[in-house]
Amino acid sequence: MKTISHRILEMLEDYQQHYHCQLRLVVNHQVLFNGFVGECISKLDGSLFKLEADSMILEELKTIQIALKPLFEMNQMDELLGAALKNSLSKHELQMLTQEVDGNFFVLVLIEGNTDLSHLQQLCEQLVEKKTLSAIVDQCVMMLMKAEETHKMKQQLMSMKDTLETELYTKVKMSVSEAFCNLEALPEMYECVKKYRRLCDQYNPSCEIAEKSIVWMLEIIDDLSEQKAKSLMKTMIHSDKLDLDEELITTVHCFLKNNLSISITARELYVHRNTLIYRLDKIASKTGLDIRCFEDALKLSLVLNLDKK
Repeated sequence: MKTISHRILEMLEDYQQHYHCQLRLVVNHQVLFNGFVGECISKLDGSLFKLEADSMILEELKTIQIALKPLFEMNQMDELLGAALKNSLSKHELQMLTQEVDGNFFVLVLIEGNTDLSHLQQLCEQLVEKKTLSAIVDQCVMMLMKAEETHKMKQQLMSMKDTLETELYTKVKMSVSEAFCNLEALPEMYECVKKYRRLCDQYNPSCEIAEKSIVWMLEIIDDLSEQKAKSLMKTMIHSDKLDLDEELITTVHCFLKNNLSISITARELYVHRNTLIYRLDKIASKTGLDIRCFEDALKLSLVLNLDKK
């Protein structure tokens, strides 16, 4: 898949072959495409770009300009979004961006994957039915999307994540901001989603979509001093070190994720029900916390995160 710039260049090459001419495209006084051999015969000056031809009549040149304009406008809005995230837009540019987006409430979505980011960006845009803006910033794709009801938003992002991973053959991480209505909040929301991702990478790497409702506890833990974290852990398990192997830790995470359901957890871990019960008993023996009880499950969830402090 191609970026908008690549698509513009390919379109110009196609027009050169179709009209048997040579074209030149100038953007911000820089030549972006130059097929010239001879001198310029026809020229069109626009606010976004200047288009020149060596043998083409003006009407044909206008046809190409009309075809190029939507791509340039799309590219310009994506560039404005990238600048807005870095808090480097003028008031006029922010107004342009606000007029372009459709909706009263928005969310900012951060998407990461070990793949070509231009490819990832274009596929993301194709998967979102409603109009959206996207930009590649700091080695990730940022999307400004219209906010939906919470459960619909989660379903949409999970479906999008599954498709991206299937199509790109790579794991994809997502983080989503709270809903906001003023695009002046974009820099703040950008810092929030980056923080959500950092917290999940440190404390809960298996988290599929990082969001406020998931990271609130991690934010509290992250603000604790190392001494305070050890003190809290000792209060709950009478030790400042968690003595659980990887198998038992995986069991805890899976059991908590499945709302303390023995049958669902056993099925997801591909173990017999009795094997799971044996593991839960072993966890209780080592920590003093029986996670079949909600209060103890909450404590051990906190302990697992404190142990990564």
